Amino acid sequence: MSVEALLNPSGESDLLSSTSPEDIFQAVMEARDASENMDINGGDDDDPVDLPPTRREVLQASDAIKRHLMGLDTRYARELEALLASMNRDLRLEDAHSMQNTTITSYFT
Repeated sequence: MSVEALLNPSGESDLLSSTSPEDIFQAVMEARDASENMDINGGDDDDPVDLPPTRREVLQASDAIKRHLMGLDTRYARELEALLASMNRDLRLEDAHSMQNTTITSYFT
């Protein structure tokens, strides 16, 4: 097989020559309509799933909220600080309980 035949297959050029501008326009319009009506028709099953934030991301967000609350002198700020401290403790305990025992030699293998 020559490089020319590989780059320009004969079936491909036949398809292009038999396709009219109206056919191309109709295909583009159908694709646009399908995209616009995706919510009505049930959406796209290939959408990526939004994963929940990691523990680290939650702890970082919690720290930022705590820094903001330090400047507030309200009852709800103190209550929220207590709730965030409890959540941080639970996340750190959950993280500690999920750890597995290993040996130092397994690190090098």
